[in-house]
Amino acid sequence: MLGAKYIERHFIDDRTIRHTDAAASLEPEGLKRLCRDLNNVYCAMNCSPELPDEQEVIERKKLRVNE
Repeated sequence: MLGAKYIERHFIDDRTIRHTDAAASLEPEGLKRLCRDLNNVYCAMNCSPELPDEQEVIERKKLRVNE
């Protein structure tokens, strides 16, 4: 996710068939999970608000140690 433009992943309908890379391939459900997780990572790294919202400001004030 750190600068990748393309991700290559093999997928197969049934990993139990005899094939050279079947054991390392993903089934359709695994591919869905991989896409979901990659999108979540992307969003977590890029979609954060720049400024804290009102509730975060209140919580920060509570936790700040007075010097």
